[in-house]
Amino acid sequence: MATADSLKPASPRRPHGKNRGSNMGPTRFKQFIGYFKKYLALGSLGCGALPAPLSYFRVIPTFQAQHKFLAGYATVFCFLALGFIFYSRHSIARWMFKGAKQRSWKARALIAWLPLVLIGLSLAFLSTYHLLLQASISRAISDFFIKGVNLNDQLALSSTPFEEIKFATPLMISYLGIFLTAETAFAVMAIREYMQDILGLEDSEIVNLR
Repeated sequence: MATADSLKPASPRRPHGKNRGSNMGPTRFKQFIGYFKKYLALGSLGCGALPAPLSYFRVIPTFQAQHKFLAGYATVFCFLALGFIFYSRHSIARWMFKGAKQRSWKARALIAWLPLVLIGLSLAFLSTYHLLLQASISRAISDFFIKGVNLNDQLALSSTPFEEIKFATPLMISYLGIFLTAETAFAVMAIREYMQDILGLEDSEIVNLR
């Protein structure tokens, strides 16, 4: 038999989702970090910190006289590039999203393919670095041989004084270029996703803009 309590109308269930007002938001910097974690955090932040462990474990061969400051320079400039891109996020958003239909196809192609161009530049710097390094090692071995000392590649890398390293400046520029262009590619892709969400643009709207 039905009781009085059972005949009472059921109270409406409250939605399990959080109040939208309580979710209004982490700070801009926390949002930015959240998007980095979701999309490209490990790549972008890891690329900036990568030179130091790569140098320590000799993954990319370097002259002993150069490897410490090369790793330090690369890390500093990578994080500077990352900071500058975040600092310029409003200008980048206007460049990427505002008036896209009025731009020429060349400008639209540049926006779309810029990360790939930067990746290609990173590969070009990597190839250049190894070509210069091998040429520099060969010159170092020849110089030691003239002095009556026979060395292999590893010994030449560890024994050549800084002032006797051939192509020292081009080696430094190409080494920095490897990481700086890769870091910039990661950061540009991440900042695009971040600003797209801040502007409330869906993927379909981005496609229609183009």
